[in-house]
Amino acid sequence: MKDNLVMRSVDIERDAQALADMWNASDSQWPGSFTGGVPMTAPRIMEWYKEEDALDVLIWASPDNGQIAGYCSLQNNVAEEGVGYVHVLNVHPDYQKRSLARQFLTKAVERCVALGFRRLDLHTWPGNLKAMPLYKKTGFFWLPDTQVFMMNFVPAALQSPLAQPYFAKHDWYATFRRELAQKEDDERWRGMKVFTYHWEEGDDALTLWADREGRAITAMETDAFFAAAIPQRIKPAKGMPVTMQWEITNKGQEPLPISLIARGTEHLKLEHRDVLVVPPGKTLTRTAEVMVAADAPRVKPDRVAPRIETLLLVNGQLLELGTGLRPENAIAVETMPRRFILTPGVERTVNLQLRNQMDEPVQGQVTLAASERLALSGEGMEVDLPPQGVTGMPLTLTADAPGPLALQALVEFQVDGQRGQSAPQDLAITASYPGQPMAYELDDRIIVDSDHFTCSVFREGGRFEFHTMEDDDRLCGLGGEYGPPYEPPEFWPQQGKLSHQLEDGQVVVTAELVSKRFPGLRMVRDLYFGGGPLVRVVYRTLNEGDQLHAPEFMPGLHYGWSRNHRAAIPLHFLPAALAHIEPHLQGLGPAMGRALETGPEEGHAPSEADLAYVLIPDHAHRARLALQGDPLFGIGVAVAGHVLIPHRIAAHGGQQEPGAQRDRRPVVPRPAIVQAG
Repeated sequence: MKDNLVMRSVDIERDAQALADMWNASDSQWPGSFTGGVPMTAPRIMEWYKEEDALDVLIWASPDNGQIAGYCSLQNNVAEEGVGYVHVLNVHPDYQKRSLARQFLTKAVERCVALGFRRLDLHTWPGNLKAMPLYKKTGFFWLPDTQVFMMNFVPAALQSPLAQPYFAKHDWYATFRRELAQKEDDERWRGMKVFTYHWEEGDDALTLWADREGRAITAMETDAFFAAAIPQRIKPAKGMPVTMQWEITNKGQEPLPISLIARGTEHLKLEHRDVLVVPPGKTLTRTAEVMVAADAPRVKPDRVAPRIETLLLVNGQLLELGTGLRPENAIAVETMPRRFILTPGVERTVNLQLRNQMDEPVQGQVTLAASERLALSGEGMEVDLPPQGVTGMPLTLTADAPGPLALQALVEFQVDGQRGQSAPQDLAITASYPGQPMAYELDDRIIVDSDHFTCSVFREGGRFEFHTMEDDDRLCGLGGEYGPPYEPPEFWPQQGKLSHQLEDGQVVVTAELVSKRFPGLRMVRDLYFGGGPLVRVVYRTLNEGDQLHAPEFMPGLHYGWSRNHRAAIPLHFLPAALAHIEPHLQGLGPAMGRALETGPEEGHAPSEADLAYVLIPDHAHRARLALQGDPLFGIGVAVAGHVLIPHRIAAHGGQQEPGAQRDRRPVVPRPAIVQAG
């Protein structure tokens, strides 16, 4: 093999076939196969390239014969501003152990620095024994409780002015010191969850502590000083103050002047300023109280927490620190089961569960307040809970009429001698007769309860998920994106607009999202809930801009991870979509069924014989159905067991004219309900 390889950006017209050859040769080193058992071809590579909106795609290529030895695509992380993401990284088996992957990653770090990004992320899998040590050596840390999400704060370190004296003298990769164990990086420092970065060469050293909750540098130590922003607790109680402390040590021989400005972000009230001079060899601390809002919303564990942002002017040079605080209700109140339906006039006893979410003992009084239409067996209780402790009480409920019912838990509590009161916690209670769906708003979603399932439609991404009633087992979900490109997704992190109404005896939930890739294009999705296990999904596309658009649409099918699932697609639609579907489905598992030259007559409900079945294994959490032209269509979704069944898709050809809007509901034949096999 020739060694005179060159790293360059991909030229897809020139490199498509060589990339296909590389992926086919690399297939066996990916878990479960990368190609899905369908050999890569130049057309498939070009289609894939079109679907990704990358900042750059780097390759190692031979200038002699055009052979490609490695591939690395770098994206913008749309879920978090100022963060890069390594989407795909691969080195041809014949070219491994030549530091090609390392040079890809160091180049990606340098690119993030040039773009002003503070972090670089990637995903891999726990058994990736060859790559994990490399990732850790190039600054990536494995975020605990993930499969496997890794973060790299080296870009932030390289951009910090106070770290420049070290990096001006030493190479960041060659002098980086850390353990390379194949395990999660679950480290605690001063009560915080951190990743520690340490560089050392000769008498020079630099250490940074990256806060996992705030996803920012929270402390720095050089040969001249140490500075840190440290919270009293990283999980403060809503409705109660928490103390922040700043610690500065002067390791030099001269007085060290410091200016400090700190403020809180979402629902953390803090405005603090200070000026101090730290004597040589001394450590000074400053404290301030942060008030945590009682109504602070819950932040998902996989999202960046609200931060205390600190600006330190150290001897005239700026140091930016970020410290995450993840507010929680001191006592969380919920019913067990979480989701259930009352029958009007019939008593139902459930368990009211009270859980201490603090790492300290909590005492409190929980009071229940219900609407006039809901009768309760009790009004609350006093609790004394150990750290993370749980208690409960039986609660008998009786509704006098169908509909969403108001039940709130009011909590007064005490932690470490400090008293607080959280905002009222809404408990979702509905009453209905059989075959009568009910819709209501709760936090960031609209929930529809029925006899067969409960469905949550989220403001984030407009996606929806089905769960079983009572045991709350996740069945499946559906999202969607316009494209190409589809990656990174633009709708997934976006906050959409939700509404719901009653129409002809059905509950209709509408989600609206606005595209930035296709300016002026608005996706509107209507979900129709009747009395059975069938949900009809209708997509509408509105062009409110001044440009002509002809996008494809990709609905993403999301499943739980506990079981295999069977999805059914109408065979009469397959000929039109086979070019898009087949490569993806073949990689998911054995396909069954028969191809029909013609589908059922218009208006005729498809039978089980009209459906093609595909077994989708656990790891395949999305399949793609792309429609060329106007992405206006209807889907029938049957939730029966663990099955998502798109029945009949009616695609309307033609491009979306500026200002155009199709009929609110296209004609969609009545779908059949096909049970799980």
